[in-house]
Amino acid sequence: MTGASHTDSFAQSNPGAMYVGISDGSGLLSGYYPGSGGEVAVAGSGGHAITFSGSYADVQDIMNSLTYVANVGSGTDDIHYDVWNQAGVETDDDVPVTVQAAGGTDT
Repeated sequence: MTGASHTDSFAQSNPGAMYVGISDGSGLLSGYYPGSGGEVAVAGSGGHAITFSGSYADVQDIMNSLTYVANVGSGTDDIHYDVWNQAGVETDDDVPVTVQAAGGTDT
């Protein structure tokens, strides 16, 4: 899995920080945002959970950079995300992932 997105018309048109938490039970997650010296890893990158806060544009940048690396073996997995906008409204969901044996591709 590479990249994700989140649409929130309220968040798009209002300043202030949003909060995002993304977690997974077995795969490894990473996300990055543009920094002054290049890409900067989001807290928790390379582990099972990442969290970050920032503007709507920052959230979009990080969601677009999101990567998932499957654990050894095949099967299914779920990536869970929680997004809170500037008004404190939460959106959460699970993204199912099917992992194929070595040599295959993830979906």
